Amino acid sequence: MNLQTNWLGLLLPALLHPAAQASVPSHCLADEVAVVNAWMGPMRAAAEGYVNARSGKFLSVCADRAEEPFQKLVYRYGAAGQVELEEVASPTRPFAVFSRPTGPRMGQDLVYFSKGAITYYVAIAVGQGSGVSLKVFDRKKLIVDRFSGNAEGADFSLGPARLDVDRPRSPVVQQRQPPHAF
Repeated sequence: MNLQTNWLGLLLPALLHPAAQASVPSHCLADEVAVVNAWMGPMRAAAEGYVNARSGKFLSVCADRAEEPFQKLVYRYGAAGQVELEEVASPTRPFAVFSRPTGPRMGQDLVYFSKGAITYYVAIAVGQGSGVSLKVFDRKKLIVDRFSGNAEGADFSLGPARLDVDRPRSPVVQQRQPPHAF
């Protein structure tokens, strides 16, 4: 047995372990920095919480830099290489943000926007919560309700860009209470 075979024998179990293979894809472009990336595929309950199948579609919120003030903030959704929805925030059509409690020591940071009668919410769990939700309303009716799963780094990833929803300093973001209760 040579040295190369020994290295392969040592690395193979690590490479085949699901945690070693887990990563969250991104729709962010080369000149953008991720705020959040999250799988939006099928879910299954597991001992460690809700686990995403990590297949199909995912969402990304991307910024032009890692720290505010952002001049560009973009939402993209779809399968890898197949963005089916892209919305770019601008000073005249900023994304809205809001932070709210959802229970003791848990909350959600919301990033949302509307296109006509449709409102898209990206809800990032904070505190002792974990995961990213996508909720879409057509007027007052919930038409899409997806969840990433609980495993940060496998089902979803945050950053490196940071958006301060309590005190946004970007011209493309506006703090505003959401029009829908969920």
